Amino acid sequence: MSKLQTAKQLAKMGFHIFPLRENSKLPLIKDFPNQATMDVKKLEDWWIDPILEIEKDYNIGICTSKYGDNDALIVIDVDNKGEKKGDGELFKLELEGKELDWTFTQVTPTGGRHLVFKSKEPVKQGVNVLGNGLDIRSKGGYIVGAGSTIDGKEYKSVRIGLASAPEWLISELGKAPEKSTVEAPKYVDQKTAIERAIYYRDWE
Repeated sequence: MSKLQTAKQLAKMGFHIFPLRENSKLPLIKDFPNQATMDVKKLEDWWIDPILEIEKDYNIGICTSKYGDNDALIVIDVDNKGEKKGDGELFKLELEGKELDWTFTQVTPTGGRHLVFKSKEPVKQGVNVLGNGLDIRSKGGYIVGAGSTIDGKEYKSVRIGLASAPEWLISELGKAPEKSTVEAPKYVDQKTAIERAIYYRDWE
């Protein structure tokens, strides 16, 4: 299945999609939280070259600010690289009675996972919020979607049904602030700053 076909399939599931750069985790477009869409025609306009009429090899971004018509997403980004043991931290949460229902899940090329839940409202994002290796993506954020590839290695979905976020998770994370983005000062090259930040954060 091509990346455009996968993007359309994800959009039909209720995800708001936008293009990432080829072989990259970086957004291709500006203002992706507002531009991301479920509209198939808009996806085709992004992915298909208007002159050559061939599909571009853009990776797929899933905006976590919104889901369907009225909901949002809460994604637990489970990192298992190096000193980060996200799966172990999830087990600790289970021992505390903080269980998670089976839900839409992606696996990343580096052994991580995205546990994706729907919610009536987005929550605060953050790094290592629930434990070392458990980041949160929600308002103003995104994840790399299934079907995307980095250096030939693919992001894959391994579980399809999307569950509602448990109340304990929403309560612990807290409501997202009204302002979802902070503009960099005019003298900062935002593109370079974002690339450097992602390089050092090594996002899943």
